[in-house]
Amino acid sequence: MKKKFNILCVTMFAVIILYVAGGVTYSGVIAYHMIKQAAGMTVTDKEKLKNNIEIFDNTKYTLCTVSMIPYNIFGNKETTIENTLTGEQTQIMPVKSMIFVKGANKTSWATDTAMTATGLIVLVADIFFLCYLIMFIRNVRRHEIFEWKNVKLLRRMGTALIAIFILSVMTEWILCAVASGIFAPKGYLIDWITPVSENILLLGIGIAAMIMGEVFSCGLQMREEQELTI
Repeated sequence: MKKKFNILCVTMFAVIILYVAGGVTYSGVIAYHMIKQAAGMTVTDKEKLKNNIEIFDNTKYTLCTVSMIPYNIFGNKETTIENTLTGEQTQIMPVKSMIFVKGANKTSWATDTAMTATGLIVLVADIFFLCYLIMFIRNVRRHEIFEWKNVKLLRRMGTALIAIFILSVMTEWILCAVASGIFAPKGYLIDWITPVSENILLLGIGIAAMIMGEVFSCGLQMREEQELTI
């Protein structure tokens, strides 16, 4: 039994490591291609690049990252992208996009502060969750399974995951609110639902952890009542 538990724990941590490594690898691949592209640029290309980089100037443009839902599927034919396999322009429907709206950054200091605060709280909650998880696994390996400290750990893990879900959705909704105020794409709706569906697994796992905590709690109460009866 202990061997199976160890295998499951190793698998779980491998999944976490792969998840983090995936994000790091993605960023690394993008950085590699950017450096490679910059190394092969001519003077003309560099001049064009300066104009492209200007869109990242928040005194001239407002940057938003939002999901969009096309509601006029048969009428949206404005967006195309080059298919490098055929060299042809292929029509696409942007679903999640980075949008640069001309004009000074229209996000208020309150919005920026809220975004930064929620991001930091999510990071702290992630760290707490991992600490609680490691402590729970350590207790089980020591054969300290049906203990009140494990009930507390399960409840705290559930609370941390639910908090991460709520704050992650709030962050995405803040971006949607900012985008809705400055951007109205033809044939598309700003998608407020995807942030929930993308993070809903966190909510499910958090509730499951709290249910497990309550099951442990009921079992411990029954054991204590039986001990008192005896």
